[in-house]
Amino acid sequence: MKNVLVLGYGISGKAMVTLLRSKQICVKISDQHRIDDRDYLPMDEQLLNYDFDLIVKSPGIDPRNELINQLSLQCEMVSDIECTLRLMDNAQVLAITGTNGKTTTTSLLTHLLSGLDIPVFSAGNIGVPIAEIAIKHQELLNLSLELSSFQLEYNRTIKPKVATILNLAPDHLNRYNSLDEYYDAKFNLINAMDSTDIFLRNIDDAAIVKKSQSITNCRIIDFSLKKEAEVCLVDNWVCYQNEKLFDKTTLTIPGIHNLQNATVAVMMAYLIGVPIEHIQKQLTTFSAVEHRLEFIREFKGIQFYNDSKATNPDATNVALKSFEQPLILIAGGFDKKTGFSELEQPIKSIKALIVYGQTKLELAQFRDDAMIVDTLQEALDKAVEIAREGDVVLLSPACASFDQFTSFEHRGKIFKELVSNLAQ
Repeated sequence: MKNVLVLGYGISGKAMVTLLRSKQICVKISDQHRIDDRDYLPMDEQLLNYDFDLIVKSPGIDPRNELINQLSLQCEMVSDIECTLRLMDNAQVLAITGTNGKTTTTSLLTHLLSGLDIPVFSAGNIGVPIAEIAIKHQELLNLSLELSSFQLEYNRTIKPKVATILNLAPDHLNRYNSLDEYYDAKFNLINAMDSTDIFLRNIDDAAIVKKSQSITNCRIIDFSLKKEAEVCLVDNWVCYQNEKLFDKTTLTIPGIHNLQNATVAVMMAYLIGVPIEHIQKQLTTFSAVEHRLEFIREFKGIQFYNDSKATNPDATNVALKSFEQPLILIAGGFDKKTGFSELEQPIKSIKALIVYGQTKLELAQFRDDAMIVDTLQEALDKAVEIAREGDVVLLSPACASFDQFTSFEHRGKIFKELVSNLAQ
């Protein structure tokens, strides 16, 4: 590649430009906002007049935009991850996608691979920009990649040694024209894999089984927590063939979904040769990921949990199944057009529902006694008012955050601050 256009100049875009320039590659930069850089070009139709070898697009830019669509027809378009990996020859890639559980699984995998001779870095939709890793590290390393559908939309050459799609559920339907289009983006993960690579397949997920039937380019290892498979539960142990991988009772993160996440992370580590003794030891020291079923504090016998990362109904459904105590759910936010029908029955079985934000009325229809407020502060105030000792108050929005917050991290941080300030 000689002439590259970087579309989007956020944190990852800046690192991408730095990496490309370090390789003496000619770079042009375009963003919706003007940038003080000699290579800046306005994001308009004039871009179509340039001759680029490659376009690196920020995942936040909608591919349905007419200009973006025209550019993609004129020149190969990739993510910063795909571009960076083309410039790296020192990385073993372990890749994780799916609708839910990506961050926990990627973080756990990184933890399992820590403390070994080969350094490990989290990247993709988590950790530092992958281009920054490429700039700073030339030694052999492991990359634990969390990849979103946005980052996989154009993928042709990312080649994981081991990859998985954790699960599939409706999400981001404000971006994709159909559910199949969203699922197809996820399956782009395995496009470049070959017979030397391994796809860990969740056979408990019907959508994954259906869409993976035609895979022939790589080796498939099936895993299940419900039935017999190459990787499955035997009594309390997760086993691969005749090898006991780990005792599920030693996990420090609750819920059946986290048992699945741990199964995938452990298998990935095991398949690249990490000693089982090291894996089992590391499992006992892993802490829950921030904003994912994160315990905040207990106040007057009431436990408060932050699950702000639950940005779709499936994630909230999983969260609701993780508690046996009386549960007060705070939900609502930006509408991603996913619908909430799968939450109707679970919501009927909890103690109380408090809804706020753009989707509050749609969620409120599932309970006649739903409490409708405008803001997260008001939702917490109402939860504290009705909660009693032994209850759990859970923020698990089932929605994106963009109606009132800049990100799910921002939403979770504010919620934690509000809970921490109770009675102060």
